Amino acid sequence: MKTKSATLFTLTTAIFCAVFNAQIPAQSASVLEGTPQATLQSKPLSSSLPLLAQAQESSLSAEVEQLVLEGLAAFQTETEEGYKLAIANWEMVEPEVLASERPDDIALLYLLLGRAYDLLGQNQTALKYYEQALPSFRSAGDLLGEARALNFIGLLQDGFGERQEAFRLYAEALALSEQVGDLEMQATVLGNIGSTHNALGDKLKAIEFYDQSVEIVRELGNKNMEGTLLNNIGFAYNDLGEKDEALEYYDQALPLLKEVGDRRMEATVLNNIGLVYDSLGDKPKALDFYDQALVIIRSIGDPTMEATVLNNVGLAYDALGEKQQALDAYQKSLPLSELGGARPMVGTTLNNIGLVYYSLGEYDQALEYYQQSLPISRAVGDRQMVATSLNNLGLTYQVLAQQRQHNELYLKAYEFYNESLSLSTEIGDRRMTATTLNNLGLISSLIDEPQDTLEIFNLALPIIRDVGDRRMEATTLGNIALVHSNLGEFEQALNFYNQALLLAQAVGDRSAEALNLVNLATLEYEQGQSEVALNTMEQAIAIVEDLRTKVVSPELRQSYFATVQTYYQFYIKLLMELDQENPGQGFAQRAFAASEKSRARTLLELLTEANADIRTGIDSDLLEQEKTLLAQLNSTEAERIEIYGTDQSTDIEKEQVDVTLSALVTEYEALQDKIRRLSPNYADLKYPQTLDVKTLQNQILDEDTILLQYALGAEKSYLWAVTKNEFMSYELPSTLELNPLINEARQQITDVREGLPSARQQQRQQDRQATLQELSQVILAPAAVQLQGKRVLVVADGNLHYLPFSILSSTSDYEPLSDRHEIINLPSASTLAILRQQAIAPIKQDSSFAIFADPVFNQADCRLQGQGANCATPIQPQQNLELEIPENDLALLALKRSANNFEQVNWDRLPGTRTEAQGILELLPNNTETLKAFDFEANRDILMGDRLQNYELIHIATHGFLNASEPELSGLVLSLFDENQQLQNGFLRLNDVFNLKLNANLLVLSACETGLGENVQGEGLVGLSRGFMYAGVPRIVMSLWQVSDEATAEFMTRFYRNLLEEKLTAAAALKETQREMREETQWTHPYYWSAFILQGEWN
Repeated sequence: MKTKSATLFTLTTAIFCAVFNAQIPAQSASVLEGTPQATLQSKPLSSSLPLLAQAQESSLSAEVEQLVLEGLAAFQTETEEGYKLAIANWEMVEPEVLASERPDDIALLYLLLGRAYDLLGQNQTALKYYEQALPSFRSAGDLLGEARALNFIGLLQDGFGERQEAFRLYAEALALSEQVGDLEMQATVLGNIGSTHNALGDKLKAIEFYDQSVEIVRELGNKNMEGTLLNNIGFAYNDLGEKDEALEYYDQALPLLKEVGDRRMEATVLNNIGLVYDSLGDKPKALDFYDQALVIIRSIGDPTMEATVLNNVGLAYDALGEKQQALDAYQKSLPLSELGGARPMVGTTLNNIGLVYYSLGEYDQALEYYQQSLPISRAVGDRQMVATSLNNLGLTYQVLAQQRQHNELYLKAYEFYNESLSLSTEIGDRRMTATTLNNLGLISSLIDEPQDTLEIFNLALPIIRDVGDRRMEATTLGNIALVHSNLGEFEQALNFYNQALLLAQAVGDRSAEALNLVNLATLEYEQGQSEVALNTMEQAIAIVEDLRTKVVSPELRQSYFATVQTYYQFYIKLLMELDQENPGQGFAQRAFAASEKSRARTLLELLTEANADIRTGIDSDLLEQEKTLLAQLNSTEAERIEIYGTDQSTDIEKEQVDVTLSALVTEYEALQDKIRRLSPNYADLKYPQTLDVKTLQNQILDEDTILLQYALGAEKSYLWAVTKNEFMSYELPSTLELNPLINEARQQITDVREGLPSARQQQRQQDRQATLQELSQVILAPAAVQLQGKRVLVVADGNLHYLPFSILSSTSDYEPLSDRHEIINLPSASTLAILRQQAIAPIKQDSSFAIFADPVFNQADCRLQGQGANCATPIQPQQNLELEIPENDLALLALKRSANNFEQVNWDRLPGTRTEAQGILELLPNNTETLKAFDFEANRDILMGDRLQNYELIHIATHGFLNASEPELSGLVLSLFDENQQLQNGFLRLNDVFNLKLNANLLVLSACETGLGENVQGEGLVGLSRGFMYAGVPRIVMSLWQVSDEATAEFMTRFYRNLLEEKLTAAAALKETQREMREETQWTHPYYWSAFILQGEWN
């Protein structure tokens, strides 16, 4: 056998790997969230990594040599695939190399394997191979190889956060490299020592070691290493707040790296220059440098670097208030981080996505992303990111504690803050220390003395100024101003607010600018300068209006708008008080316009989108993806219902299906946003202006109609009464006084007890009417005179959404409003203007009619046994259903009709809906075109199909289910089995409804709680009705609570008789039906006759 010399490989490389992590905190309102601004990990200083196999004497085979060479070639491609191929080749030769018992060959093989795994981000495996290489290098007497292995292990330990261990390893490596006189290795280790000092926050010490390294590489003439080190020095100066010094070093590094053609490091420097301008508040210039970096990165195909820069792009857009563009950048970054194996960047990106959701008011979703980020950051040893996520979790729990009045959540927030503060102090992360101090100050402001709070903020301020974070400085100044304001120290407060405002404007933080303007206006108002405050508020409102239009996602736009509703409430309060001081000058009319601008805006925009048909021109693959996601949502929802419906299900199973469902909802919403962004029709879309009083009177109202619009507030509430020729405004009590009355009224009208003694029934009726009369005196009596002879349009607010106005009284003795008035509910006055942009036909007696009733829900249904439609199906026992009412009570039957609690999932047959439908069909003229979808045909496919577009009246009688927290999962249940006894998808959710195309003039949802939904501040109830409006229906009859089958059947038969035979409008038919039912003893309780309301067009 041919022999070669003892050494198969020669390793002639020095690796320098600096880990950079700066932070640019993001802010919202008067709080701070820590956001690590990711920077780029520099590449090895020896750019080509020449690991060459030498054709020298060896007992190893030619086949092994070939595998080694192929592995080296693959490694040098610097791609994930290349590293994996190299590993595969080298692991194949490992047995023969070990069998050779040559320590130099074994050491180099393990070093190569370690480096490949290291670059793939598989740090523990890399560490194992590096540590296995060490004894072999020592056995071979290879001091330089030993130094290299120690250097690599030091880099990993540094990444794990074991900084002192890293220093020990670097010291050994440095001593060995000095012993053998290898200057390049000395420079490498000195640079890495500098980077570890940098990570510990000792920037001056870091610069000292970088300078030593620069002297050596200049002597060697290694421009690549010099460029990298100059970049690192620039980064350290940036962290010290020496921005000009940082830019000077970056400017020195850039031409060197261009000269040697190191495009990866060139992109790194461009990114880091962007960071400097970002921290100076010059976001557009920062974005320009990020874009330059991205062009290079994409040309060399580095997904991890691209993910990093996209994170920085996202942060810049977030700071500018461009939430949608920020979210887009993060969503692009996340899969790239996964592709590149960059787990630390995955943690950072998840945190940053959480920040966007937080700033938009989606606090539960923000928590979800922070909680995903934290374990990843802990696992990879990214302690800076751990501190950041802990801070952000604390911040989110603090806001939830305020929202939910939950003291335990404050304690949870406090615990997260303290852990974050301890960790950030330990690792020398001064920016995060200041951030957490700021947030602790906010909790202190709620529970401590103002002077204690001021002391905390004053501790944070000099740290923030030292690190040069002007955006965080603006927030801290605003917080200090707020404390002074609460202390009555208005001069100091004004001074700090003005400083905060100027800084927010200088750095382009428009959300912070709006907040500071609101706080400044509040201060001006408290000093009696109402008109000055009004001018300041109008500047704030203009910013909010601009920011919300830049969010593509309707859900996120809606969430963001909910977070700024207090701005509108204060603006309205200012206008109404100015109206009292200056009557007749139009302030009340401006307040009405502001109220209209503050409500149901997302619905208005959705209706405008519906008219534009934004799916036209969209790629068919994208639309197919949408269908697939909807199918996955349906199947997962069905699985969830099955899991919650059995006692055998575990908490883990429930949690897993909930997580899966939530993820699918998020993915579906993201896809909807993508469709909007790619839609030519969406790009051309012009959203409508909301109505003012003059436009409302001229274009919407007729002589017989009055609009009652409510705005409920924590301090004061308001009512505007508008007719064709008159405008009146009234001040009402706060929600503190109103809500208990409203809640008591709803409880009494929905609490029906059959079988009680007549005296007890009579007493309950008197109590109920007294409560309703008391509430009516507060919210209706002020406008009673204007109501006479008018149709009443109601734009409700807050808890009034849950109350049918038909049960209120406008007279001194109780008489239901529906006895004298037609009542129509609207999300906002402007909604009607949008609906009327499409021709709305009147309801005719011979209108085509589609009716869905008596679906097949469960396997016990006798129709599945072929027994015919009129067979009797036993009622299935309900899960976890506890009632304190007699078994024969009609309220018990009502509960069978609604499954708003997913633990009640045995969908019983609804035979009453068949009786209801048959009674309605008997009222139709003989020549009416009719679709009768009963039994198995009452299914989702027919309702979703094109066939339904041909019908002018649609009636759906089935189970409804309400998911108030995620309204897109609310919906209707249709047949869950086909005629072949096969299970099928029978759930029609809100997401499905948005994809319908209907031409109906009236839709009746004869299912329970179809008029309810999530009560979103500024948007109202988000539920099924808005989906059907989007689908093209201008009038919807729906219910506010669970109603029994028998009562519903009676109500609907009378309603259609009034509508079709008496030829009344839908509003008039509803009024007459309610009056008829109330006058009959059996149905006199408002539970039976007042549940159904009409929303939309009244003509």
